[in-house]
Amino acid sequence: MKALKKLAAVLIFVLYSVSVFAQSVPVEETVSSDEYKNISSKIYKKKGTKINDVKGSGLLNCVINFTGFSFEKYDPGKDSDLTKILEKDSKIIAENWAEIDEKYAVVGHSQGGVRALAYANILKQKAEQETDPEMKAKYQHAYNHLGAVITVSGIDKGIKALEGGFGPIKSRIMEDVNILYNGIDALFHCEQILGTFLWDFSRLLMLTADDSLNLHDRNNFVDIVLGFFPHNMKVYLRKAMNECNPDEMKEIRDMMPYSDFIADNVADFHAEIKKVEDGGESVIEWRTKKIGWLRIPYFVKVYYPHYKVYTEYTENKLKLDDEIPVAYIVGKNNEVFSAYPEAEGWVTALKVTMGVTAGIHIVKSACLIGLFMNSINYANYAQDAYHWLDNINEEIGELLGSEENDCVVAAESQFYSREAHPNVLSKDEKGYEEYPQYNHFQIDPTENDVVNSKITELLQETEVDGSKIN
Repeated sequence: MKALKKLAAVLIFVLYSVSVFAQSVPVEETVSSDEYKNISSKIYKKKGTKINDVKGSGLLNCVINFTGFSFEKYDPGKDSDLTKILEKDSKIIAENWAEIDEKYAVVGHSQGGVRALAYANILKQKAEQETDPEMKAKYQHAYNHLGAVITVSGIDKGIKALEGGFGPIKSRIMEDVNILYNGIDALFHCEQILGTFLWDFSRLLMLTADDSLNLHDRNNFVDIVLGFFPHNMKVYLRKAMNECNPDEMKEIRDMMPYSDFIADNVADFHAEIKKVEDGGESVIEWRTKKIGWLRIPYFVKVYYPHYKVYTEYTENKLKLDDEIPVAYIVGKNNEVFSAYPEAEGWVTALKVTMGVTAGIHIVKSACLIGLFMNSINYANYAQDAYHWLDNINEEIGELLGSEENDCVVAAESQFYSREAHPNVLSKDEKGYEEYPQYNHFQIDPTENDVVNSKITELLQETEVDGSKIN
């Protein structure tokens, strides 16, 4: 019973969560060698804040890890913009690295990727603008010892799904919600055939558990589903779906593509948003024409075009100084069920249900009774829902802005070209290391030994080498 109650939530959870932000597991402090212990003791013997207090960070062999955005701790009412977060973090690192004459690297996963790229620029600004001589020297020392920046499934260019703000993503999400909603609505219109089973099934879905709920209100449908979400996630989603001012959620605003934060601290760019027709669908609709006192029914084939909104952009120079090498590790496992295995059974069950529903309405239409009960349209609705569920990877990719993605971030958002920053550690002609086998969560370097080994290999090509990285 409890599992069935989660069905609707799981389906929309896939729609919402993978199209917005990654949840990241906080890094635990890791001790991997005696050399690390020596470095650690130098840092931790100092009074005050530790490196671990950097937002989402931990120290591992002269590598500072910036982890990603976490729904668990996010409170839209108390968030801070990324600039302030990084100003605080750069101060912590500068103070704790002041007595260490070793190069270090910054590795960022997910949101940590865009923060890692911006960290270098903010640290440099602090070194140039700080008025306190002692602190200025610490910032300069920290900047001079920054040996490399590596992003791992980083949202380096921002979350592509949020191009244009909350309005476009809401529109795209609601298109998909409507497809699923209409499919379930078609199921309810099999009541004459399915009878009691349908009622029990719908109650198990928690879509008609409250007799006062109007299922025909799509906003009500979304509210029902949002009721399953954890508090913080629900608060954010309600705000986003209500198209709130992005300034109400500064940390999320700064992760939007072409945000002021990215423009000021990560890269210059020129962007132009375009809208083009991207296929369409033909449906048969029931119409009537009145001739005198007689109303004649007839069918008409109607074509509805689909439109695709995309951003055409030209990258300019990365803010990161050329002497600091950069590397990008890109996740490309876009299999939705690899990231959300709990959803597979329910998606399959609903897909089969939609296929049966379409069949019932087709039979009703063939028996003529359906011609007067809108069964042709209900069959189309059920088939659309079936095809959506059957092609869920492609549908989620469309929401994310690219078929190549890691279930959360479009692949093209995870790296910059060599033209934007020529000092790239990867020897691959693409300019990045790709891992088709890992989704956004599996590639987390704090948990993935293969990715950690690749980071070590890349860093061996830099000044961050020898005893402190190996």
